[in-house]
Amino acid sequence: PSWNESRKYELLHNQVLNVDVYDANKRSSDELLGNFRVTVGQVLLEGGVKEIELTMEEKLVGKFIKIQCEQSSQKSNVDPPNEANVVLDMIAETPDMFNETTQGLTDNVTNKENTNQHHQVLVTMVSGKGFELIKKRFKTDIPDVYCKVKYGSNPKVWETSTINNSLTPSWNESR
Repeated sequence: PSWNESRKYELLHNQVLNVDVYDANKRSSDELLGNFRVTVGQVLLEGGVKEIELTMEEKLVGKFIKIQCEQSSQKSNVDPPNEANVVLDMIAETPDMFNETTQGLTDNVTNKENTNQHHQVLVTMVSGKGFELIKKRFKTDIPDVYCKVKYGSNPKVWETSTINNSLTPSWNESR
């Protein structure tokens, strides 16, 4: 699958993306193919794009989803979260990724004055791979893949479009 479907969220400390990936079924309940959790900070610290292997009951399943996170800002009358804390919290979550590049990023952020910017993160579900034919009683089914994405404590769930009959679905719509 290759989605390239996007959503903007407010960039907050330690926000986790919870992603469940399903095979849509017309005659029965949709089948969970796997899921993952990742912080926006982990994705941003790896250059903004990350390919993540799905798990099922804490076991890796050989299916992958590529996501992209991009930080943006816009002028706002609301006091923004402290930029330095956002980046430092992201580093605290992933100390094994702490390197010179990250140090330069935090130095840059901690030296900035409060510019009254409201920070957002654009989350894009890009693509998937590793999906397999599903054997059913009398036939073999090609999955109809879609994702449900939950950002932090936001109660809304974003559901991508369903890519029918694809072992490598690609989402190509923006919102």
